[in-house]
Amino acid sequence: MDNRFGFKDLVLASLLVVLIVSVWLAMKQFDRQWDKVEAIETQISQLITEQAQTRKQVFELTDQLESGVVLQGGATRADAGDGRSAAALPDPFDRLEAIHEIPGYAEGDAVIDAFGTSVARVTPLVTSDAYGRAVGGYVFESLISRDPETLENVPWIARSWTIEDNAEAWRAYVEERLADPLTEDEVRAEAAFPAEEDESAQNAYVEKRLAEGRRIGDVIEEPGCPDAATITFFLRRGVTFSDGTPLTARDVVFSWELMNNPEINAPSIRQFYDNLKSCEAVDERTVRFAIKRPHYEALGHAGGRAVLPEHFYSRFTPEEINRTPGLVMGSGPYRMPDPESWAPGRPIELLRNERYWGVRPAFDRVVFREISNDVARLTAFRNGEIDIFAAQAEQYQSLVNDPAVMGRAQAYAYDTVPTGYNFIAWNQRERDGSPSKFADKRVRQAMTFLTERQRMCEDLYLGYAVPAAGPFAPGSRQADPELNARPFDVERGRALLREAGWDDRDGDGVIENAAGEPLRFKLTYPSGSDLYNRMVLFLKDSYARAGVVMVPDPLEFSVMLERLDNQDFDAITLGWGGGAVERDIRQTFHVSQANKGGDNFMGYINPELSDLIDRARETLDEDERMAIWRQTHRILWEDQPYTFMFNRQTLWVIDGRFENVNRVTAGLNDRSEWFTPQAEQVRTR
Repeated sequence: MDNRFGFKDLVLASLLVVLIVSVWLAMKQFDRQWDKVEAIETQISQLITEQAQTRKQVFELTDQLESGVVLQGGATRADAGDGRSAAALPDPFDRLEAIHEIPGYAEGDAVIDAFGTSVARVTPLVTSDAYGRAVGGYVFESLISRDPETLENVPWIARSWTIEDNAEAWRAYVEERLADPLTEDEVRAEAAFPAEEDESAQNAYVEKRLAEGRRIGDVIEEPGCPDAATITFFLRRGVTFSDGTPLTARDVVFSWELMNNPEINAPSIRQFYDNLKSCEAVDERTVRFAIKRPHYEALGHAGGRAVLPEHFYSRFTPEEINRTPGLVMGSGPYRMPDPESWAPGRPIELLRNERYWGVRPAFDRVVFREISNDVARLTAFRNGEIDIFAAQAEQYQSLVNDPAVMGRAQAYAYDTVPTGYNFIAWNQRERDGSPSKFADKRVRQAMTFLTERQRMCEDLYLGYAVPAAGPFAPGSRQADPELNARPFDVERGRALLREAGWDDRDGDGVIENAAGEPLRFKLTYPSGSDLYNRMVLFLKDSYARAGVVMVPDPLEFSVMLERLDNQDFDAITLGWGGGAVERDIRQTFHVSQANKGGDNFMGYINPELSDLIDRARETLDEDERMAIWRQTHRILWEDQPYTFMFNRQTLWVIDGRFENVNRVTAGLNDRSEWFTPQAEQVRTR
């Protein structure tokens, strides 16, 4: 057999070998270059962290020197307001810095969460739901914060503060003015009657106002009324917004002025901070608030609001801020990729703020997906498409009992501090010229007796909830311990309805009033939730036992919020989150918040309750204040403007790759304290 391997073949084979060797060498060179790139990136990341920590230490040392700290001993100039010196105030970043020392700590990865509804807007001040505020929590920061374990106020953007108490002079002025009789001229000037106003109506109003006397709300607005207190904050050096612009006292003042601009659609937020009389920049890093009247949460009100960058938000008119859904820029650890372009329906992705002035969190990204269907959201978690699942009771049980899931996940059932609650709000205002069916408190009491809450706690929440007796957490000092949730009692409910004029007059099984109108109403609730759907069916059957016809009215969340703002509903079921550690119920039940856009959207008017709320807010002695809160609890229990439904435990199932997920007094520690070890990171890019 002839040997056909000739010179030509030898050349080709040699070339092939050379090519293979060249490719192999190129790959080795590429690997070495890639290793160098990774090493450089790691060094850059470490350098950024070290620079941030060094910068922070320099700024802290400078602040201490300016505050009068003597390095060999001594005291600070600025007092924390509670007897502690500024040097004694806890450093909120100590917790984050300690996490870096945990074995396996690494930066990188992303955490993907899911909202159970679509998000309408995330622009601060005008966002009206918990979802927009959840996004803002990663982007915006305030002067002070709450320690998750002690629940005490701690410095954040502010390094320290002073409180000057002037309550004694304030009370002396107020008492003197309240004792000074009103004059007819003052009343007429106050009323500013229109020219066409009937004279007899004017005289009747004047007579009524003269009998009432001066109102404290008017007295504290007088130019001569002294401030109840002044709170001065001293800002840290080196705090910047995500575009690198320094944060100054002027930004704090701008944020306060923007919130109080009546053209900004933020009435529910404004009312919460309406006790702040003024805000002024003393210098670039000092800002002072004047307080209208004594309030137990004055420090939190002054220091707990988001600080917005003036150079960014001042570019937009109030109308543009109201209508633009995604104007988001702050000083926090995360930022929007584009602070102006987000719109509903687009992904919500936050990137780590590489210019962050504080201790950097571990995750590169925080992502929020919108999955309104409960089953789809559960499926997404099982498939690893989302990392956090806020579960309903049955979902939680199914996940906890699934070995495959628990092999890669961690489950938490816990009470939060403070505690939220679910409710049904009964609209008491006249609509379309017709009186409300729920204006009579006997009807509202009856509806509560007809609501089978204990069974729902067992069947829908599997024991992870208890019936609520009011707005305050069970066992808290604000709650009256003698008040329990009304039991399910059809006969007592029927008796109250008959007493209020509702009875089955024609024997058709539906109760009517004297005019023959049936007790029929729509119950509005968020669509897309299996839990809400089941709860509403429970309620429909319960009410039918007493001849009350309830028509389910599921609405997409943004549409439902519009109904709330316009007070256009019969009854609505929702929930309130925890809010402050001590719940201030002015926002939801005070007469001043019954206007359009206010959170007393059911039009509940009780002057006695409103007066007690005002008294509680300005009572600094905690024992006295708690006694007043318990009085408000008794009134709300009697009047039932809400049927207070449940106090629920929070049920979360979280991907097991996250480390340092811990229980704290407030509930669960912040995600800025979580991390993923390098080997387990799955969401890199």
